[in-house]
Amino acid sequence: MSGHRTPLEQDEMIILGNPEAETGPGVRWENMQDEGGGELDGDGHGGALVRSHSVTSLAPEPFMIMQSRSLNRRVILNVGGVKHEVLWRTLERLPHTRLGRLRECNNHDAIMELCDDYSLIENEYFFDRHPRSFSSILNFYRTGKLHLVEEMCVLAFSDDLEYWGIDELYLESCCQHKYHQRKEHVHEEMRKEAESLKTH
Repeated sequence: MSGHRTPLEQDEMIILGNPEAETGPGVRWENMQDEGGGELDGDGHGGALVRSHSVTSLAPEPFMIMQSRSLNRRVILNVGGVKHEVLWRTLERLPHTRLGRLRECNNHDAIMELCDDYSLIENEYFFDRHPRSFSSILNFYRTGKLHLVEEMCVLAFSDDLEYWGIDELYLESCCQHKYHQRKEHVHEEMRKEAESLKTH
């Protein structure tokens, strides 16, 4: 490619099949995976110039986001620093949940409504949440079975279900009674504590 471009113009571009193209601040050449899981090179058969999202760079254009999705069958979900890798199509099984909606996002603002940060280069989406319950949450997408996390406070687990957009009614029958029993017990203890404070 020829001619001088400003850093702003370079930052907004995505270049396919030309690893020798000029690159400006905020962009770098990356080999990306195709849908079969293999890497795409820069000899005209693949490759992409993509810019990671950060507070110092511009938001990616929708076509850059769609390009990333088309080149990656899998995605990395980083929850509180713990990374999980999952197929995009697995998230499609629950389209009305937070992760299901993320799968359909095609612009920066919509993505940022659902996660706290992301990088197209790393193919990673970050959620600033405690990771303790997420294995159970993600397993629900994979198996269709939702189980209570035993070592968690039941109210914290309930908050996580709400955050990820999963109704507690999906809990398996083996966990339903235990979940509601524990939840009611905690609420009762909180009511007793509140009443005790009023009398003092």
